[in-house]
Amino acid sequence: MGGRRQRAGEQLTKGDVVHPLIYCEVKVRKNSSIVNLFKDVEEKAKREKKIPILSIFSERKRVWVINPDDLVRISKIIAQLKDD
Repeated sequence: MGGRRQRAGEQLTKGDVVHPLIYCEVKVRKNSSIVNLFKDVEEKAKREKKIPILSIFSERKRVWVINPDDLVRISKIIAQLKDD
């Protein structure tokens, strides 16, 4: 998406990725409950030949977990909904 990892010692942003429009922090974990939940969603979606999305709600906040490879497909669906 046009960003790059911030190099050690650089302070162009507080995030981990330098990008003009996106603030991104990268978290690397050996094990994560969110990743485990998403794996389950992926398996179920695959059986139904659908795009997996894990939607998490907490204190009036909503977060979607998606596979980056599905982002274009999801954006096309959203564009179709707007046209209808």
